[in-house]
Amino acid sequence: MNFKRWTSALVLCQLGLALGLISTANAQTNVALVDIGKVFKNHQQFTQQLDQLKTQADEFKAASQMLQQQFMMKAEGLNQYLKDSQEYRDTEAKLAKESAEMEVQQRAKMRDLLTAEARLHFDTYNEVQKYISDYCQERGIQLVIRYDSEPMKMSDPASIMQRVNSGVVYNRAGKDITMNIIERITQVRSAANPSGRLNQ
Repeated sequence: MNFKRWTSALVLCQLGLALGLISTANAQTNVALVDIGKVFKNHQQFTQQLDQLKTQADEFKAASQMLQQQFMMKAEGLNQYLKDSQEYRDTEAKLAKESAEMEVQQRAKMRDLLTAEARLHFDTYNEVQKYISDYCQERGIQLVIRYDSEPMKMSDPASIMQRVNSGVVYNRAGKDITMNIIERITQVRSAANPSGRLNQ
């Protein structure tokens, strides 16, 4: 190989190496972080609907406790009959049937509440993911890593372990896009619903 070809090959090799380094640097700069938990907490419609579900769950719990108390009072009424009497057996069978029906209704209501909560999280996550996707496509971000932005608290062992086990050890300023996503969701929802009332 003559000197000219060798020089050309060396230049091409150095150029390829430089392009590889640039590509690696670009890949590193095209990574962002987002705190999904924080986005959810600042999602007004999500928090309002979650509060409504919690209110329904509290009301259901109170109603269930009242029904149980009423049932216990009815059960105490068995004491007025002799245990081997027909009245005792009839009343006991009636109470057993009421108890079974009440349990079925309570399970169905609890299942409905859990399903509604799961659906709310499902819909909100898909919506947030769409906002993140649009934001990243606009800015050429290729990868978003979920993390918890809350700092460790010495008084809270759970927060310490969460941070110790986090997949993110260090992030450079400007990599966290959480507030950008929160602001975008708030702006879009405010424009779509200027009255501020919750859309059902």
